[in-house]
Amino acid sequence: MSSLDILLLLALLLSGGMFVWGRVAGAGWFATVVYALMLVLVAMAGMQLDGAVAPISSHLSFDVLGQTISWRLDGLGWFFALLTVG
Repeated sequence: MSSLDILLLLALLLSGGMFVWGRVAGAGWFATVVYALMLVLVAMAGMQLDGAVAPISSHLSFDVLGQTISWRLDGLGWFFALLTVG
């Protein structure tokens, strides 16, 4: 499981958790902690990308009409992930 897979799971956890428990008093703390974990994962992915030629690939992929759809993170994608999470 790569850091991208964990990042996707955390994003799904945050979305689902805020949908279900969004009106509870501790929901803000939950969202803050999950966003901080996501920022740490994006920073760790940036350390893996430092000087690397190949992008970080996710193990999650599926086929649609014979075309493989997958997720990978290169330098530009890392920059936008950092802007989004940070």
